Amino acid sequence: MNRRLLLTAAAVLQFGAVPLATLAQDATAVVPPAPAAAGAPAAQPGISAAETHASTPSDPAPIAVPEMAPVAALPAAALPVGPVADPAAAVLEPAPVPAKPKAPAVRPIKDPPPKTSWPIAERYYPTEVSVRPELAVGTIIIVSDKYFLYHVVAPGKAMRYGVAVGRDELKFRGKAYVARKVRWPSWTPTPEMIQRNPGAYKKYQAGMPGGPGNPLGARALYLYQDGRDTSIRIHGTTEPSSIGHAVSNGCLRMVNDHVIALFDTVPVGTPVIVY
Repeated sequence: MNRRLLLTAAAVLQFGAVPLATLAQDATAVVPPAPAAAGAPAAQPGISAAETHASTPSDPAPIAVPEMAPVAALPAAALPVGPVADPAAAVLEPAPVPAKPKAPAVRPIKDPPPKTSWPIAERYYPTEVSVRPELAVGTIIIVSDKYFLYHVVAPGKAMRYGVAVGRDELKFRGKAYVARKVRWPSWTPTPEMIQRNPGAYKKYQAGMPGGPGNPLGARALYLYQDGRDTSIRIHGTTEPSSIGHAVSNGCLRMVNDHVIALFDTVPVGTPVIVY
């Protein structure tokens, strides 16, 4: 034991009881403070080591971490090869659309070589004639009861062609304009045509593709009024001998060679007047 502590104890035995405060001071002075543990706060003067330790929070208990089981190596075949797709792209980018099979190419129909004679009266052959000079250049004028179509090509000049017109109850009259131009057009009979003559037209109610056998012939000019289709056409024909007669369902027929010539010189928007 420390020599000073032994002397203090002997004093107690010799002189009687010593005040407790004196003994505590002596004991504090006699007993040196224990060295602080690493990381612990140093003892302050006048505070015992026991008080210092009591004011310091106790260290938390260590957390037990279980050991991980070893992961088995993946076989080489299971590993991805090449770049990994971006998952965001799979959401944001549209799925590829499978290509549609291409429709077979439609071979254009060749125009037959132009003729110089036709099975019609010579007065219905194409002829340049004089007309009133005030008629607007470019206008098409049809005089139904004469079976003539005039295309004004210059002031006071027009090309005249023979036409076939509609039967009496089906004749078209009035003003219109060319809204469409079609080479070798397809043809679909109107519901009125089918109703009037189902034996002749019902079999074509789904339409007939364009070609040499199509009743609209080699070309068609589609006549409109106020943005609406009139169902009236200036077109070719498979029956050139009908020129000069009232035989159609309202349309205006021309010989194929003649309608091709008219088609090539008439733009969309051309005014048409039918008398």
